[in-house]
Amino acid sequence: MTATKQISPQTSHRLVVLQRRHVQALAEHDALKADLKAKREQLDDITMQTFDLIRDEDPDGTLYAKGDNAD
Repeated sequence: MTATKQISPQTSHRLVVLQRRHVQALAEHDALKADLKAKREQLDDITMQTFDLIRDEDPDGTLYAKGDNAD
């Protein structure tokens, strides 16, 4: 048989505060994750637009293979 131990009101209050902070931190984490996902999608769109512009300006791929732009 296991003995149950009472916790003090202070400890109980601390647990409640920690639980609230934890829930708040999880919500902030989810918001940051969603924001990061949106920014990644935006960056992907910009990258694709950039590649499209380069392809339209240099269809044969020679412009960026000459001069100072060569790797």
